Amino acid sequence: MGLILDLKNWVPAVVIDLLAGGAKVQRQADTIGWSLIFAADAVNDDSLQKAFDYCLTASAKAKDKECSEWAAKAVYKMRQHFISALK
Repeated sequence: MGLILDLKNWVPAVVIDLLAGGAKVQRQADTIGWSLIFAADAVNDDSLQKAFDYCLTASAKAKDKECSEWAAKAVYKMRQHFISALK
């Protein structure tokens, strides 16, 4: 949930998936195209520092906006599909 809320508010996020190998949050990130995600059993200080540095760039903010807008459109389409199915 933290990933989605951060991106919704246009805050580039560094995400650590708590499941070994990454699975729980990894799927969400992959679906929306967000790449700053690490599995808890594979993350290291250097990769985290690079990710935090990237989050401060204009490129990260643009990617965040792109992912957020894609996700919002996907949710809207699902909502419309759900409402249509109920009619």
